[in-house]
Amino acid sequence: MIMVVSIILLLFLLVLYAISSYYSDKLSFLRIIDAGPVVNHGKSNTNVKIKPLTSQDCIYTKERKRVNLSNFQQFAVVGECMRGRKIEEGNIVLVERFDNKKDKKDLIKPQDILVIYLNDKKYKGYKIREFKGFDEDGTLITFWYEEDNTKHRSSVNHQINQVAGVVKHVINPQNGFTTK
Repeated sequence: MIMVVSIILLLFLLVLYAISSYYSDKLSFLRIIDAGPVVNHGKSNTNVKIKPLTSQDCIYTKERKRVNLSNFQQFAVVGECMRGRKIEEGNIVLVERFDNKKDKKDLIKPQDILVIYLNDKKYKGYKIREFKGFDEDGTLITFWYEEDNTKHRSSVNHQINQVAGVVKHVINPQNGFTTK
């Protein structure tokens, strides 16, 4: 009797494990960051399926230092508007989280690559932009690039509260190395 109960329990656990593996595989994809002009889209492309990096993935900087993935938010890049900054479609960007106790204006500097969250009539989702500075009205001056590296000022002046973080590492999933 104990043997039958043990076998049934083992089978139940195996089935439970198989179901959880199946669904975690289906649901575990990175958020998308759109590297393209707002006018060409409408909402973030959610059809791209790139799995997040895990603590078992060994990611290294150019200086061969291991990157602690738990310190970052991960996004999959769609589009080519940051090619001028060596960020291309299919890359994974690691974004430093902001310390909510500090003013965001003190945490960003010119040339930083920012992740900006938009939620308005034109667009809903994450965008990636190069930061230049602040305009007279306090909005951010940001840029994007065409595929030929022509630099353009963003059509929208973003607010500081829309900044979700700063890109600290760009990963090519093919080789596991950061390009930043």
